Formats: sequence, structure tokens, C-alpha cells
Amino acid sequence: RLLSSDGRPAAASGVSCRAPGSMGSEKTPTQLAIGYTAFAVSVAAAAYITTKALYAVFTAYVVRYHKELAEAEAQELRKSPRQFTPSECARTRVLRPSRASCIALTRARARSRPTSPNPNCEPGRRLAKHDGRNPRHCLFMAVKGRVIDVHELGAEFYGPGGPYKHLAGRDGSKALALMSLKAEDAIADLAGLTEDQLEVLDDWAKKLYEKYPLVGQLVPERPATSS
Repeated sequence: RLLSSDGRPAAASGVSCRAPGSMGSEKTPTQLAIGYTAFAVSVAAAAYITTKALYAVFTAYVVRYHKELAEAEAQELRKSPRQFTPSECARTRVLRPSRASCIALTRARARSRPTSPNPNCEPGRRLAKHDGRNPRHCLFMAVKGRVIDVHELGAEFYGPGGPYKHLAGRDGSKALALMSLKAEDAIADLAGLTEDQLEVLDDWAKKLYEKYPLVGQLVPERPATSS
């Protein structure tokens, strides 16, 4: 202990002397629990925010990547239009065919005829996939059997949420002829239409063919068999 010249205790330089018990009382178990809980909650919140931000960045990257693939596919189809089927693989429908059965049958045919695989079994040629809901596939529609690309100039009309979304990913020629916004009218069957309605369809087809690029031709599906 340091003493002054008169014999009294002297405080060290920069250090204040405090009476016993002046440092404050210890925290109770309840206060410690509250403190640890608050710390754990803050760490969990920070981890959640970080994870959510990383997920958003990853999702944006994946969507952009899929859009680039879809755009490349559309550009290729514009240069070299191909055949599309409405939904399932043509020539391989057996009741309710799955993708696995389609691939298995295609591989079996490829083994027997290596130079002639089934071109209609390519998933990218199924028109139903081009309805705008999957960013991996551009927005296509068909009019009188001709498949056109509407993803650039017609997304606001034919994309999800658009007034003509029921025409995307299918041949909705009948709906155009009837000037109908009902999904049940968006079919390719023109049976029962009048001459005036067919003329309306021809006018629609002419306008759409001039505005949107051709990417393919729709081929009918063969009826399902039980074999």
C-alpha cells in the first residue's frame, strides 16, 4: 500500500479507490438466463438473415442461368424450327407414360437402331413445358399447328398473369376463333366453328405469324394404346 508524506494511504496514479461492495452486486440466475437468451436470439436472427440473403442471391443466379439457357434454345429454334408434341412423347405413349418409361423405350430402340433415336422424346420439344411457368423454357404458343415464340414481345399478354395466359404452351386456335378467354376453349380442335369464326382465326394467325418468330410445327400425338 502506498503512503503519503503524512502517513495516509495514497491512491495510485490513474486508479480510483472504491469502497468494498461499490463494484455492484452479482447478476441473478434469471438475469443471466435473459442475457443468454437475448444473445442466442440475436445470433439466430443474424444467421437467418444471412441464410435468406444467400438463398436470394443463389435463386437469382439460378433463374438468370435458366433464362440464358432458354434464350439460347429459342435462338436455336428460330434458326432451325423443329417438331413439337402437345404434351407427352409421341410414338411412346402407353396409357399414362412416365418420363422413365419414355427414356427406357428410347434407349431400347437406340440399341436396336443406333442411328435412329426417337426425336419426339426430347423433353425440350414438349410444347406444354413452354407455358411461362418454368424459366428454363421460353414462352411458346401454337396457332393452327405452327409454334411461335412470344417470350420477348408477348410475355405480358401470354405469360403467367396475362389476359391470354391460357393460350401459352398449347394450341389454342379455337379460343382465338371464338375470341374466348376460357381455358376450356384453348384447344386445337376446330370442329363446329362457323365460316365467320374461321375467318377470325385466320386474321389472328396472320397477325401473330407476322409479329412473332416461328420456332416449330406441332405434330399430333398418337392415341394411347394398352399394349
